[in-house]
Amino acid sequence: DNIANVNTIGYKEKVPVFSSVLAQVSTSESGSKEVASYVGISQTLNNFSQGILMQTDQPLNVAITGPGFFVVSDGSQFYYTRNGEFKLTKEDDKVYITTPDGLKVLGTKNVNLSLTELSSLSPIDIPFSIPPKPTTTIKFCQTNLEAAASICEAPFDPLNSESYNFSCSVKVYDAKGNIHNIEVYFRKVEDSKWEVYFGKDQNVFNKDNPITLEFDSTGKLISVNGQNTTQASLKFEGILDNLITIDFKEVTNWSYNFTIQVESDGYPLGELTSLGISKEGIVTVNYSNGISKNIARLALAYFSDEQALTEISGARFVDTLNKANPKYFPAGYVSSILPSALEASNVDMSKQIINLIKAQRIYQANSKAVTTSDEFVVDALGLKR
Repeated sequence: DNIANVNTIGYKEKVPVFSSVLAQVSTSESGSKEVASYVGISQTLNNFSQGILMQTDQPLNVAITGPGFFVVSDGSQFYYTRNGEFKLTKEDDKVYITTPDGLKVLGTKNVNLSLTELSSLSPIDIPFSIPPKPTTTIKFCQTNLEAAASICEAPFDPLNSESYNFSCSVKVYDAKGNIHNIEVYFRKVEDSKWEVYFGKDQNVFNKDNPITLEFDSTGKLISVNGQNTTQASLKFEGILDNLITIDFKEVTNWSYNFTIQVESDGYPLGELTSLGISKEGIVTVNYSNGISKNIARLALAYFSDEQALTEISGARFVDTLNKANPKYFPAGYVSSILPSALEASNVDMSKQIINLIKAQRIYQANSKAVTTSDEFVVDALGLKR
């Protein structure tokens, strides 16, 4: 098995344990018996030392640095393996991380888990897409309304640039993921007092109720709509059904030029583009809309007695007798994960060849001894006659 599995990912070398065996053998024609001894294999153990770690370019290839096993399942039985050659497998309307032969890789959806024992594990399924999220917040960052700007005398009109001092646009998303460019107009109406309007295609959402910003003598914002707050709420009728929270906390009224940086949340529909697994075993999924999500964390199993495991394939084990006492930890707590890497078989090919040659020579020597013994018996019987 060792030589046959020298290239099997995660394979653990089998080590035979030899001991003396007593047996009765016939020594004469009369059938009398004598006790003889020979050396035989009494049991086979596994060498669980770590194999060489090989870098790959596959994001779903992972290796364990240190003790422990990945936990995989067919739905009814837990299996343990050092083979981290995983792939994505579609099943019904879900996509799972699996082994090459389809066993599901287990972990936890709680990526910040701090417990030393996991009460339950589940298959890691990958959301192939994420639905759109409508905008709920607009935030003005590092924005300055120039203190020396002129007071606007003309009534506000988005078509009349003389009726406002500055304008900018901000992108928002509706519930279907459609993007809309909203125009924002800043209009100075008194010293240290400004009005803010929002609109689209000349349709101003708050034309009759502008948001008012007031500043103190140092240019610091002191009120929004006459209230001791830095936020306001507004509904973009015909575009978004929900109220938008508008944050003016970082807006100032200083003497230098008008500057603006505006951010908004929300995003369109996103399709899976890539994923990766960190050294802590955290599975991160990236989507076409720029959103990244940490969706799960690999679990590793550790055993007080690894030799109690039963090998059922080249690199897969099972706790058949329930004697191995598994403990489950999130990856990164005891051992780490090496991303884009695989653990090679720990079989030393040259050592196996040498052992094979030794065994062959011992067999040949024993065969010769048996042949010589037979010749002595024949000669002895000839002398008797």
